[in-house]
Amino acid sequence: MKDRRKSSRTSGRKAGGAAGREGRFLNLKGEVSSYALIRCLMQLEELPAGGLLKVLLSDEHVSADLAKFLTDEGHKVVEVERARPGVWRMDIEKGRQ
Repeated sequence: MKDRRKSSRTSGRKAGGAAGREGRFLNLKGEVSSYALIRCLMQLEELPAGGLLKVLLSDEHVSADLAKFLTDEGHKVVEVERARPGVWRMDIEKGRQ
């Protein structure tokens, strides 16, 4: 049987963005705030301004911390929603830097 946890831990995989903008997907379920932040910043660095990063998180507090920090850094948190019990989805648009 395939280990879903390993196969779903992709980073840097391109995701379809709205109106043809470049996007990426990052699975950070189970990660702590500092590690999630570093991984998000690394992915955002590779995107052009206006690019979209879709992130999955398993901790509501991590998503709140991440949203505050990224907003303070000039990025736009487009949406944060509870995708299902124990999983939050965050869409982040890279700021103009």
